[in-house]
Amino acid sequence: MFTDGTLALRFKLHEEGESLKPNFTDLGCKSVHAGHLFDAVVSRGKVLSEDRKTGAMNLKIRAGRRNGTLTSEQQRILRTKKKVFLAKIKTGTWHEVAVHVDGNTISADIDGKPVGSFRSKGIAHPTKTLVRLLVPKTATVPCSRPAARGTTAGLEHEHCV
Repeated sequence: MFTDGTLALRFKLHEEGESLKPNFTDLGCKSVHAGHLFDAVVSRGKVLSEDRKTGAMNLKIRAGRRNGTLTSEQQRILRTKKKVFLAKIKTGTWHEVAVHVDGNTISADIDGKPVGSFRSKGIAHPTKTLVRLLVPKTATVPCSRPAARGTTAGLEHEHCV
């Protein structure tokens, strides 16, 4: 269980359309579907950060999306719950991503360079109990670890290449 911190991953996306999604959760949070709090979706050329706690996975908003009854206010709220950042991520190449969680802010570095940060209320959820690594197609992730902010030390070891 943690509140703030950094997750570092070494990864390779093999084909166009692949992505890697660290999904931060609190399985005890009953106001959202399946504990979803927020994501950092890494794909070719970009990183998407999304607050799912106060956005798409909030039970009221999720129900409205499923049955077609989203209010105009809920639609407006959903538009503010994610942000895309351009990043130099190529398929067939090893990269490192560091996802930082600081209060209500999630930020990402690719290969040691900051690509962007996003602030939203749901990111500040006090307890994150699990990070799921969701890969809809194929990606190679030889290792991951918690890291001190500003470092990816340890990802260069031979078992991580």
